[in-house]
Amino acid sequence: MTSILAAEAVGAATAAARGAFNYNRANFMFDAGMRWARFNTGYGQAMGQVSQYREDIRDLTEFTVTKADTYHTVGTICF
Repeated sequence: MTSILAAEAVGAATAAARGAFNYNRANFMFDAGMRWARFNTGYGQAMGQVSQYREDIRDLTEFTVTKADTYHTVGTICF
């Protein structure tokens, strides 16, 4: 009789442990997916920011070159 109760207790404990493990694993897998999505979003934002910086530098360089060309043209006409 005691061995039957012990077997039932072990079975109940095993079922409870399995349920807790599966619950925790499901939460971990959900969190892993969210973490990966957050990483990819952050990486995409950083790449967009770098692209914007490059565009700004390109625009500033183009402005400087255009300004120098204008000075050359005016200098050629006036002098």
